[in-house]
Amino acid sequence: MIKLVVSDLDGTLLRKEKQRLEPETLELIRCLQEQGVIFAAASGRQYPNMYRMFESAIGNMYFICENGSLVMHQGKVCSKKSIDRNVGMELINDILDTEDAEVLISGETTSYIIPKKEAYEDFLIDLVKNNITTITDARQIQEDFIKISAFWQGNNNIPKDLEEHLRRKYSDRLQAVVSGNEWLDFIPLDAGKGNALTYLMDDLGISKEETMVFGDNENDISMLLLTDNSYVMSHASDNIKQFGKKECRYVDDVLKLLIEESCMNYK
Repeated sequence: MIKLVVSDLDGTLLRKEKQRLEPETLELIRCLQEQGVIFAAASGRQYPNMYRMFESAIGNMYFICENGSLVMHQGKVCSKKSIDRNVGMELINDILDTEDAEVLISGETTSYIIPKKEAYEDFLIDLVKNNITTITDARQIQEDFIKISAFWQGNNNIPKDLEEHLRRKYSDRLQAVVSGNEWLDFIPLDAGKGNALTYLMDDLGISKEETMVFGDNENDISMLLLTDNSYVMSHASDNIKQFGKKECRYVDDVLKLLIEESCMNYK
């Protein structure tokens, strides 16, 4: 019996490049909650952004935010991982020195940016709808760095040479994961969606057999590997599909079947 459903957002629960969930998706989540199934959203996004997205269906939801660096429940921090400040400052400067790359530094409730172009700030505020704090120097940030991202706006994919260079330089100090086509996220070695989900399962006393996971990208692999009830989206690349046990076109379709099965078991 499934007791915990965990889904990635962009490209998974969010269809195509949409920034809002379908009303029927939110209704399915509410139905799951009424049946006692816990729903968790797992994303590279910040907590306030995710909270607003699910506001009409919060209930007992958990949020795996910032690619697993932060786990939130009902406004409280359950788990938080931080980047060493010296390492973080070095990475921030490397991104700022990288041609066409913008930097995003994640705190608990805001994203700090040092925009090279005005379009980057507009994108984060108007389209992504993040809480944003614009600064001129990363030394102005008083809180911990929980994620640091490099962003290439307007590119279909992250430039491979730059991605490989940054990955290689920080491989022994930080995890690097692709989140969408334009984001390269750096998080602590003990973070990641898989580590966050393992923490959540242990905390809730829910086994891998009782957990269902959905994802479509590199940053989802670590949690897809935790259960045989793992679904990869049909549009995902073949190198991601190999990490899921099953495939689906829409998360909603699987949730509907899960709700029907739960009703039959209840009867």
